Amino acid sequence: MRKEAREIKEKAIQMRRDADCERDQSNARFEAKCREVERLEERLVRGRRGGRVYADGAASTYSRSVTGE
Repeated sequence: MRKEAREIKEKAIQMRRDADCERDQSNARFEAKCREVERLEERLVRGRRGGRVYADGAASTYSRSVTGE
C-alpha cells in the first residue's frame, strides 16, 4: 500500500512539473507575440508619420515639395 501511495505521489509530482513546464512555454510564446505586436504597432505609427518603414524595421523619412508654374 505504501508503495502504491508513493507511486501515486511521484506521478502527481511529475504531472505538476510537466504542467509547470507547459505553462512556462505557453507564457514565453505569448510574451514573444506581445513583443512582435508592439514592434508592428511602432512601425505602423512611424509609417503614419510620413516615414517609410522597410521589412527589416529600418525607417526613413522623406518630403515632397511641389513647385508652381
